[in-house]
This record gives sequence, structure tokens and C-alpha cells, in this order.
Amino acid sequence: MRKVSIDEIEAGMVIAADIFDPEFGGELPLIARGVTLTPTYVGKIKDRGFFELLIETPPDYRGAPGETYVLLEVGEDIVSAGNVDLQCDIPPGIKIAAEENIRVTGIVHPGCSIISAKGDIFITGAIHGSPESRVTISAGNRVEIDNGTGRPVSFADIKALDEIVAQSDMHHCSLSAKGKLTVTGKIGKSNIYSHKKIRLRECGDAAGVDPCQLLVKPAECRQLFQALLALDKQMEALQQEKKRLHNSISLVRNLCKNIESLPPDKKMQLALEVKKFQEIESNIASGLKTKEKLKENILNVLAAERIIVDRTAHPNTQITIENYSLCLDQSVGAVAFYVQDMKVKSMPLRC
Repeated sequence: MRKVSIDEIEAGMVIAADIFDPEFGGELPLIARGVTLTPTYVGKIKDRGFFELLIETPPDYRGAPGETYVLLEVGEDIVSAGNVDLQCDIPPGIKIAAEENIRVTGIVHPGCSIISAKGDIFITGAIHGSPESRVTISAGNRVEIDNGTGRPVSFADIKALDEIVAQSDMHHCSLSAKGKLTVTGKIGKSNIYSHKKIRLRECGDAAGVDPCQLLVKPAECRQLFQALLALDKQMEALQQEKKRLHNSISLVRNLCKNIESLPPDKKMQLALEVKKFQEIESNIASGLKTKEKLKENILNVLAAERIIVDRTAHPNTQITIENYSLCLDQSVGAVAFYVQDMKVKSMPLRC
């Protein structure tokens, strides 16, 4: 079935779910499931002030951009060019792929794959992978998980090109986000990676047997490092040209002690090379200042709070920011981690 707006309904469509009449307290169906719409029915629906409804689709229907493909049960792989709304559990091994948003209200079983090319993924329910059949979730934008079952998300690989927000405990998972990554539950035996910032409630365990690896590689650092690398290449080329000009100028001066005796064209060439030499020296000096500024900017980026643990980070938790790491040898509570003096350091959370 698919969800359509009231402006899109037309005669000939088949109703996929009972439409209840608000004039009778929403208990009496105005039009029952399976009824084919007639012009009279279309008029009644519009007069009652409905905004959207569900209509039946052919068995091979896979949606269109902007449309929402709604399923109350699923027994095979689903591929859609629009949105997908799964109001059911997803059986083991099923693949769900959509160009736009995917919403799941139910349990995601082992081996399932949920992939949104350009949109968000919203999951309300449990995610239960296994060591042999992990669950894969990948979004072109955000991933949001609200697991109200009390059981942790387990054996899942979750990726997002924007942020990840998970309201759940998580065990044996891998999370990767280009934006912020937030988990309000407890994490154990998992790898957490972000290009921006990580915020967790608790990670690992008191005995240190279920450690987590927390890694932030700030996107701003990557841009600054790329700029620094490009500048180093420019500086190397300038130094080589400076050396060549220095040798050329020295050679002419050694051969001709009296510069005034040089032919006019040679004097002009020497003057141009001296001028270019001076310009390169000025460019090198300017480049060195820019390099120091880039390094300062990198230090400022690293000094920001990049990993935050609201409650407790337990022993053997590996904290890495850019290329600097710290392995906790004891539990620490309510802390933020950052880099200073080329080392990962921590500070108490500010209230």
C-alpha cells in the first residue's frame, strides 16, 4: 500500500485501511478496506477534512519519488524510489532499500539490511543481530533509533552521512557518523566513530572485559591538514626555485665582477632574477606565517570537547581524537575528553 494526500485521491483507487468517520467518534467506518473509490466516495472523503489515506498497490509496486510505500507485513526484499514505512517486524535476512526516508516500527531481526540512499532512517523497536548475521543500517542522512523494548541493540553496523541518535543500550555494535553521534544508553564491546563529536551515557563495564573504542577525527582537522600539506608542497617548490635563482645570480656575479660591464640584455635578465628572488623570499616568509596559523587552528580544533561521557567510562576504554590516544586504566565519571600538548586529556563536565 502507499500513502497519498487528499489532493491525489481519485476514482478507481482501492482503500487499503478502513477510513473512520470523525462525526461518529472515529468508531464507525466511513469507507471499509477493499472498497474501490467512486466519484461519490472521493467527494465524501474530501468533505470530511481528511489529509491523507492508504490505498492498495499492485504486488510489484515499488514506489516513486516523494511517495510513501507502507507495509503492514514484509516477506521479501523491498526496493523503493521514494519513502518506505514498515509498520511490522522485519524477518531475518530481508533487505530494505529506498532512495528517501525509511521508517520501521517493529523488530529488526538478524541479517537484515536497511539502506536509505539520500534520506533518514527511523527505527522504533528492537534491533537484534547475531555474531553470524549482523544487521546493517546505512543512511544518506540521519539515523535515529528509539528502542523501548528494554533489550539492547546488538550486533549491528550503523552508518550515517549526518548524525546518529540512539536511545538504547548497545552491545557488539559499530557506529559511524559524519555528524554528531549520541547514545543515551549504555554501550559495551563496541566501536564508535564520528567526524564531529561523540556523546554517551556510559561505556564498557567495571571489570574492563567489554571495552569500547571511541574515535573522533574532526572534519575540520582533515581540511586543515590538507591545506597544510598543499602549503608544504608550495613551499618546497618555492625553496627549489629560490635555490636555482640564488645559484644563477651567484654565477653571474662571480663571472662578472663588474656588473656594469654586462651587455644590456644580461643586465636586464639579472635584474629580473634578483627581483623574482626577492619576491620568492617574501612569499616564503608569508607561507611560514600561514603555516603557523594553520597549526594554531589545528590545535584549537583539537582542544574542543570531542568525546563526552555523561555518567561513566570504564577501564580499558580506548579514547582517540585524531591521532592521539588514551586507554583508561580506571573508571572515570562525567568527563569530557580533548587534546592538549599532543595528549588526550579529560576534564569534569561543566554543569
